[in-house]
Amino acid sequence: MNISILTQVDAEALRATVFHGLIAPMECGALIEIARACEAKASVCDSDTGAVRVDAVRNNNMSWVNNDHPLVRSMNQRIAALTGIPLENQEPLQVLHYRPGEEYVPHHDAFTPGNQQLEHGGNRIATVLLYLNSVPAGGGTFFPEMDMRVFPHAGLGLFFSSVKDGQVLQKSLHAGEPVLQGEKWVASKWIRERAYV
Repeated sequence: MNISILTQVDAEALRATVFHGLIAPMECGALIEIARACEAKASVCDSDTGAVRVDAVRNNNMSWVNNDHPLVRSMNQRIAALTGIPLENQEPLQVLHYRPGEEYVPHHDAFTPGNQQLEHGGNRIATVLLYLNSVPAGGGTFFPEMDMRVFPHAGLGLFFSSVKDGQVLQKSLHAGEPVLQGEKWVASKWIRERAYV
């Protein structure tokens, strides 16, 4: 694994790292095809209650890909090596597909206290995004509290923390901005405090 760190930000406990080299171009295309086969309307997990539902705040499609697929298994192992967080703390890999005009409005990946999702390995302490294709216009990942934007380019990755000392980091608020041209494919990996069950 030959990973290049392109940018690192440390803002009031929020660590954000943009990197390249975790996923090869051929793997990006293969992962898109795996996800395309099981694509469905995206849902959200309510940060307060844990209820999963389709909601207008996220109008794209998504795929929960098979974690037993050799490529997905390899990606999960590489993510564990990159982050230094045990493999068993990872939720299943999710691949998101955005067409022109589709977006995910600003949100936190972590849950608020009392959320039933906390019973499944604690809170989401970090997120890894892997951009599987380059988007001609729009589709950035935007952090409004830091005025930071990462544009989707094939093979690029983003790692950021969501929780520090048990508290949701306000600066981890982020959005999947609307795609203006083309389409966007991105793999998302949420990582828990403890083993995900």
